[in-house]
Amino acid sequence: MPKIIGNPTELTTKLSNKGVEVNYENGSEIVINNTQTTVTKNITIKNNTANPVDYLITFEDVINNITDSEKFSYSYSCSGIGCKNKNNVKVPKMSEVISYKIEISSNLEHAIQINLTYDGVPAGNFSARVNILQTNTIIATSETNSNYFWGNRENIVEITFKDVINTPQGVVSWDVSNDQDESIIAYIEEIDQEPGTYHLYIQSNGLISANENSSYLFFNFEKLNKINNIDILDTSSVTDMSSMFRRCMLLSNIDFSRFDTSLVTSTFRMFEGCSSLSVLDVSGFDMSSVVNMQSMFNSCNNLTSINLTGINISNVTNMSYIFSGCHSLTSLDLTHLDTSNVVEMGGMF
Repeated sequence: MPKIIGNPTELTTKLSNKGVEVNYENGSEIVINNTQTTVTKNITIKNNTANPVDYLITFEDVINNITDSEKFSYSYSCSGIGCKNKNNVKVPKMSEVISYKIEISSNLEHAIQINLTYDGVPAGNFSARVNILQTNTIIATSETNSNYFWGNRENIVEITFKDVINTPQGVVSWDVSNDQDESIIAYIEEIDQEPGTYHLYIQSNGLISANENSSYLFFNFEKLNKINNIDILDTSSVTDMSSMFRRCMLLSNIDFSRFDTSLVTSTFRMFEGCSSLSVLDVSGFDMSSVVNMQSMFNSCNNLTSINLTGINISNVTNMSYIFSGCHSLTSLDLTHLDTSNVVEMGGMF
């Protein structure tokens, strides 16, 4: 692998650059406080390879104790072919991806400007480091797929995402990258205490980008009870999450605190049959693009509480069977939901 180009103190080992030149023109450190309320960062990225490269902009090492978050926003502009921009977005409380996935073609350059602004004088401080990470996309799957690790789905009890490729010798492994370039490698290890069951590892030198079509990604992993490091799975480009966790019958907890659903249009049967879930918090989901929520929580029969606070479902047209079979729900507050465009509500409960 080519040597990383740029200031090594400002580039982490998560950047699998493969010939991508990154220049932080005025450093990567960001500080906002009562004496500095605006910060601008300029970054240039040049792809010196023969192939397109996907990358993400992230805030890392975030410390954010600013109390009035509504006054604190960031924007970024990107000039060059393939660029995408964001404007007036609330600054995150933790380290996370702040951009859409951006593709830079061979021998092209992008110029990025990131602006953070607090409107007024903040109570509290913010510090972070801006970073550029190459992202690699996992291959799409289907309901009947028995290739790669999906052929073992019914016997996988644990999944771990890793941001460094380090495959042990003698294990069964697969190239599960969308481009089949070995940028994402999955392998399984048999669990000694439970012969015939497996721990699945999905690894890449950098963030793993979920496919735009992530339907059935974990479908019918009926023995799966734990997912580790799911924050390494970037979902900012996903449009379809249909049946994503359907029939994960032993999965009792999923951390969605860094799940990006801003482009998702379908959550059809997303959690259907997740019968071990007792509490589910999707209040952080951006549902503003979702149209189809049919059967999203269908047959989650041990679910006692769903936190839907603050979600925007104004574009949803289908909510039929969404809570069907949720026999253990003790209370459900739907009063704040905008259902003005919903035309299908049959069998909701």
